Amino acid sequence: MDEEQSGGGNGENTMDDYMIGSDRLRVYFRIEEGELSHTRFERMGVMEKIVLDEKHTFCSVEQTDPRLKTCYGVGLIGEYVWDEPALNAKKGEKFPKLSVGLLTQKKDNRAFRFMEKYDVDKYDMSYTFDKNRAEFIMEPKECMGIAVRMKKTVTVEENVIIAHMSVENVGEKEIDAYEYQHNFVNIDNIKLGPGYELYMPFYKDEGNFDKCVRENYKPVKPHFLVYILKYVKKVKWFEGFMKMKNGTVRWLKPMNGYTFWTITDNIDSQKGLYWRLSHKDSKASVEEHFSFVPVKVVNWGMEHCVCTEAYAPVKVKPGQTCEWERKWIFND
Repeated sequence: MDEEQSGGGNGENTMDDYMIGSDRLRVYFRIEEGELSHTRFERMGVMEKIVLDEKHTFCSVEQTDPRLKTCYGVGLIGEYVWDEPALNAKKGEKFPKLSVGLLTQKKDNRAFRFMEKYDVDKYDMSYTFDKNRAEFIMEPKECMGIAVRMKKTVTVEENVIIAHMSVENVGEKEIDAYEYQHNFVNIDNIKLGPGYELYMPFYKDEGNFDKCVRENYKPVKPHFLVYILKYVKKVKWFEGFMKMKNGTVRWLKPMNGYTFWTITDNIDSQKGLYWRLSHKDSKASVEEHFSFVPVKVVNWGMEHCVCTEAYAPVKVKPGQTCEWERKWIFND
């Protein structure tokens, strides 16, 4: 893609229209011009397919079982988490969801429910694609005294993706949010199980992985969230699937039909602030480096993906700007 491309309006495009790359790496983006598939994840810079050296792939979808509930996450996709706006909105009022738009509250002062899709007044977003660089700009819409101008620049250098995020507070209220990348990834579509290794040198609570596996939720019911709230009270956590030692998580059993989940805020900031995923049957690996000390780290996964989510603090006073970077390295 030698010529610069830009957009922000309507029109039909193919995946190749939203691609940047280098001699080694091709990165394809998802851009939803019309109705959104969901209102949980960010709209800026969603990387849905990554190919290294024309042979290795890394991105997965959120769910592969069509019977299960999904937010339509894919690949390298992020979310901004901020509880206060939804809790202060009455039914029918709008509240901001950063990098998405203004959502319409369903019940008085109810917390944002990420599994539900909301009516949305999307933020205006423009984007520009060059050979190895894509830039996304989202303009503010004032709501509840909150107005934010956001920018995300994604650059490819050889086998590296660099994402630079910028949040400018042009409103009256302080922003007190978090940003994380969900990272729906695997190595060459290999199912999760023995052979996979996840290295996190900063992770101190190694015992978290001893008993962190449960059976997948049953196929979706009409009142899914009510079902989940009842189910999790009775959830049984299994041992023997995973083990962490000296910073490395190893899988001892296949994860078919199971999900794992852990969370920690016990971060050793003196160790390397990155994670790396690899598999013994592939020469490929992926690692993510952060320019910040994570507030917390969540690990989640199913039989088709491993997700390491490092939460970046996004605390911005009116008139100020917050910036941070993430860097993914893909090796063969």
